Amino acid sequence: MRTIFHITTQSEWNTAHSNGYYETPSLFSEGFIHFSRPHQVLKVANDFFRGQRDLVLLFVNQEKISAEIRYEGNDVNKFPHLYGRLNLDAVISQHPFSEQASRFSLPQPFVMVGDTLIRPGQPGDESELASVHTHGWQQSYKGIIPEEFLNSRPLSYRARLLWWKSVVDGKTPTTVFVAESAQHGIVGFNAVEPSRDKAFPEYGEVVAIYCLNEYKKKGIGAALFQVG
Repeated sequence: MRTIFHITTQSEWNTAHSNGYYETPSLFSEGFIHFSRPHQVLKVANDFFRGQRDLVLLFVNQEKISAEIRYEGNDVNKFPHLYGRLNLDAVISQHPFSEQASRFSLPQPFVMVGDTLIRPGQPGDESELASVHTHGWQQSYKGIIPEEFLNSRPLSYRARLLWWKSVVDGKTPTTVFVAESAQHGIVGFNAVEPSRDKAFPEYGEVVAIYCLNEYKKKGIGAALFQVG
């Protein structure tokens, strides 16, 4: 899935639930509703929403939106614009959004590392998770495990896809956090399960953590580990 965010007020969001859809004055004055990609949302908040109260941050799965979305603006920093009402089932969750020390920051469980968002895994992530799992496994053990063994024992993409679908659908004890890059989608993950050590029942146990080579040594793996 592709994550986008929208900032609104609690009263406007309550009205949306009453109406069965969400719309803003900009839909009528400009023809679209403003959204932000993860790496854009804090600048938008700090530029345009300072001093406002009762704000809510909507965490939205773009792939579930019914109306047309266009990415518009300059080539370097295009924003998603929704040309129609927002169907409520595209909103994964909503979070209180307020200034801290005169600046906005993302609410838990979201973390930004550069232009990469650390977030909980969601239905729709399974194909990208399976791809990262398959490629990350082979990349990470290259030079550690003999090449002939790596080449003879590739992870089955189909098996990974089916397993990750069961994870994001909540059918396993596994919880996954993903790293979603603005350019390349999911590039890493941390899969956590309840601790098997009875002495630490309140802790989770990392069962798999991978990051694609291109995104290593950027702080993404550490952020995934901490949020998990």
